[in-house]
Order: sequence, then C-alpha cells, then structure tokens
Amino acid sequence: MTEAKIKTKISVKDTLLAIPVGEGRVIKNRVIKPSIIRSAIQKMKPEGYSFSVSEAGRIDDVCVTRIQ
Repeated sequence: MTEAKIKTKISVKDTLLAIPVGEGRVIKNRVIKPSIIRSAIQKMKPEGYSFSVSEAGRIDDVCVTRIQ
C-alpha cells in the first residue's frame, strides 16, 4: 500500500493577522500564492486592516508588511 497524502489548510487571514503592526514577514510562494495574499488583503480592508505587499526583486516569495 502507498501512504495517503495528508493535506493541511492554511488560513491566510490568520497568517496575515499574526504579523505585528509595523513589521514585515516573508511568505514563500509555495506556501501561499501571492494572488491569494492580495485577494485576502482586499477582503480585509473594509474590516480596518491595512497591509503592504512587495514582490519587487523577489522570485520565490513576497514581503508582507502590516500597516494597521
């Protein structure tokens, strides 16, 4: 028999909210795709949260900074 692949779901919102205000974190593209991060940030804007996402000069990751 072959082993079953266990899937785990990552909560993008919880991951972003775990970033302290004023600090930045690097998130690998294989963990969470940049388009998913940007989408989650847009959905959280009406709730009063603000983030900055930078992909400039990065190949395998994005830098997310929490503003509010």
